Amino acid sequence: MDENTLEKIDIIRTRTGVTYKEANEALIACDGNVVDALIYIEEMDKEKDQYTTKDEFFNFIKGLIKKGNVNRIKIKKDDKVIVDMPVNAGITAGAIGLLYPPILAVLAIS
Repeated sequence: MDENTLEKIDIIRTRTGVTYKEANEALIACDGNVVDALIYIEEMDKEKDQYTTKDEFFNFIKGLIKKGNVNRIKIKKDDKVIVDMPVNAGITAGAIGLLYPPILAVLAIS
């Protein structure tokens, strides 16, 4: 195994922007081979990006659910409120209304 010299670590840091510790860990994982260490760091960055994208997606969905619970659908006739419900309840009711008739039709046929 080659010695992980400061020159090798500096090459990796210059090309990737990682810390000294991360560069040294990559060299250790790749038995001191600089090119392999650069590839190793690229692969680690891709994995981080993948998890970040998933986390951002789930946070986006959570935000939509919170907003849907705060915002409301109000249906008025003259000055009388006929329906007052959260947006999420309206979406759920609409989805059930769209899915329920085809299911009943399939059950009626069989």
